[in-house]
Amino acid sequence: MNSNQPRHSFGALRSGFTLLELLIVIAIITVLSVVTVISVGSIARDVKLSTGINRITSALGTARAEAIRSNTPVLVSFRMVKDVRRPGKPAQVEIAVSRWMGELISPESIGWEPFGNPDNWPWSERYELVPSIPPQLLPAGIKVACPASDFDYLGTDYQEIWMFMSSAPFDEFGQIDNGDGTTRGNYNCGEPGAMIGILFGPDGDLLTRNTSSVSAGGMRSAKWIDFNADGRIDLGNYCDEDDNQHNLYYYQNDTVDEPFVNMCQYLVVFDEEQAREEVDFSAWEEFSGIRDYVRTKNDALGPWVTENADRLHFNRYTGLSERTN
Repeated sequence: MNSNQPRHSFGALRSGFTLLELLIVIAIITVLSVVTVISVGSIARDVKLSTGINRITSALGTARAEAIRSNTPVLVSFRMVKDVRRPGKPAQVEIAVSRWMGELISPESIGWEPFGNPDNWPWSERYELVPSIPPQLLPAGIKVACPASDFDYLGTDYQEIWMFMSSAPFDEFGQIDNGDGTTRGNYNCGEPGAMIGILFGPDGDLLTRNTSSVSAGGMRSAKWIDFNADGRIDLGNYCDEDDNQHNLYYYQNDTVDEPFVNMCQYLVVFDEEQAREEVDFSAWEEFSGIRDYVRTKNDALGPWVTENADRLHFNRYTGLSERTN
């Protein structure tokens, strides 16, 4: 053997990785990938929720400024809308700003035939959209709710519950005759929801009642947004024959519905897509009357919203919205 030939140790000749080392590297990469996906998903949700909250607070500030400028009560409403021309696109929450038109509409003039004492049924305050403030949409899946404190149809045992908007997709399954030779889409009313709103007075204060509209002691009034400015309350199709027909005035099951607005003292904003992962939404799919429906939905979704939703309260001195946890 040539003594001058260089010698190599076994370790020096070794190259590459063992199978165990490769498995360890793959495991580390997998864990990091999962953590990254979770982190990106969480960040995306936070951004979407923050975007929704920012749009809401901006709309509230704009409406408050409009109320002061015009010296007129101004209403910020939240409703579900569906673009029927794009059936694959989900329904979303629309924010609209409207002003009181100074009109009180009697029940009889809009075709209401109240049962019991007619004096107990509310007149309608007619609101119209402010032309200079276009409606805007919240990000898909972002919803708004508020305490069900304005309407008394739930009964005295359900005064402290959440009033939710519809979670239905508003799928068209037929046509409704408008009575004038035209038709519009007939939508699934399996999951109707409330239209909710925040009202600002001429001084910028948050209101739950428009004192300017009450002209006689004991008179009740409800707020109605005349979205198409035709002077008529447009209601959706009748959902359940066992449910009282007057409840149509209190829930929305069609994009073009114009039900009364449930007034709020504060709002909660939440990601319904996240809620669906943790709450059984099938618990209230069947509509059996507005009372049972709202109660059932609140019993299932209410605790989750109480625990997880972001809250928007209003400063008692300035009327400005403030985000709280």
